[in-house]
Amino acid sequence: MGRKILLFSLLILMALPQFLWADTADDYYREANSFFTQKDYQRAFDAYQGAIPYDVDPYRAYLGMGNCQYFLNNKEKAVEYLQKSDDLHKDEKVEAFIKKIRTSMPAPKTALFIKAEQLLKDKKYKEAIPNLKEIEQYEATNLKAFYDMGYCYYQIGNKQMAALNFNYYVSKTNDAAVTALAQNMRGQLAPDDQDWLDSQLQLGPPFSPPFVFSGIGIRFEPTFQFVSLKDFNNFNTELKTKAALAPASDAFSLSSTVPPGGLGIELNPYVQISEDLEVGLTFGTLFLGQMTESYTSNNNLNGGDAAITYNVTTIGMSIRSEMVRLYRNKIKFFFEVDPSYYMTAVNTANSEITNPTPDTNFDFPLVTGNFTGSGIGARFKMGVDWKPIPNSIVSGFLGYQMAQIQTFGGSGSVPDGTGTGNTVNVPGQLETLQTANGTKIIFVPTGTVTPGASPLTLDLSGFIIGADMTILL
Repeated sequence: MGRKILLFSLLILMALPQFLWADTADDYYREANSFFTQKDYQRAFDAYQGAIPYDVDPYRAYLGMGNCQYFLNNKEKAVEYLQKSDDLHKDEKVEAFIKKIRTSMPAPKTALFIKAEQLLKDKKYKEAIPNLKEIEQYEATNLKAFYDMGYCYYQIGNKQMAALNFNYYVSKTNDAAVTALAQNMRGQLAPDDQDWLDSQLQLGPPFSPPFVFSGIGIRFEPTFQFVSLKDFNNFNTELKTKAALAPASDAFSLSSTVPPGGLGIELNPYVQISEDLEVGLTFGTLFLGQMTESYTSNNNLNGGDAAITYNVTTIGMSIRSEMVRLYRNKIKFFFEVDPSYYMTAVNTANSEITNPTPDTNFDFPLVTGNFTGSGIGARFKMGVDWKPIPNSIVSGFLGYQMAQIQTFGGSGSVPDGTGTGNTVNVPGQLETLQTANGTKIIFVPTGTVTPGASPLTLDLSGFIIGADMTILL
């Protein structure tokens, strides 16, 4: 009888799990690793769990338990134990494994997601998109929503948003079945849209829609325009020549300047007719400043000053062609023609008109008044466009302006002929007259004729250097 009891006891002990013989954490780990190698994941899990009370830092136990649950296809439990291991002992490989498991877990079937999938099943793609957008915003781990969003956008013809959502889905899941599709759709996008897609992937959801150019833009164009002002420069030469010929006893001295150019400002709304052609309107102004004169004579007992001020405004059209493109269409070379109508005003001021004894050496037009003229001209430009961001362009260019404005008529104050310094306002026009010393500008009252005189010309021809700042709408 005693021998039977002894034999029965030995059989019971042999049937108990081997790890029950263990009395240290390492003993449990050896047994657990052995079971794990044999793919007996449940017994390995029990052994790893048994090590916890004996290990002061049981991160290995939780790591083993997580691995066992993963192979037992209990992914939520796997994440739970692996996270406990990582909390005790940070490990990038463990964190990457946790992330991989989470991305492979099925999306939670929230009411909103169920509704979106039903709309997708019913082919109501536009109706499904708002629901999927909300899911993307508040359930960012629901990667299936990004795939569904890409599919909806693809069905309604929005290639940019379809490519973005497919590429985001692939970046998080490494789904080989979708990778080729995502890459192909990205390759079909314009360079600007590809840059936008890459930036959105870097920022992450919620995504902002791409900039869509309506075909309408507005340019703001500051320039410096060199001008000829031929008649005025000739007049300036005539004044200085006459001053140089004045007798020494007169002590006549003259200061005279003509602006070489001025600052131009232009506004140019335009519409894109084709990929290479733009047509628009131009509204501009040119600030030339003024031609100034001052003198002293008669041993500083007599003097005066005078000025001619220019005001130029333009209205016209622009035709720009962009045929050469570089660097993913971000740099473009262009040629532009701007035929324009020039409206100009010339204002004269002469202190001599109120002087009873004007100096005979001072040859400035003896009138103070306002005169206007108009004409047709054009600007020709060649330059480079640079597109730093999708909705703006910065340009630099060189050009040439051809414009000559003639026949400046108006009215002005002139001496009344009494020698008292009184004036009278009369209509007339500004003209040029050849003299022994050169060309001078004179005022010719209406109804009178000055032999040899010809209409004054405001010659605005000259080179242009400038820049464009463009906003695309």
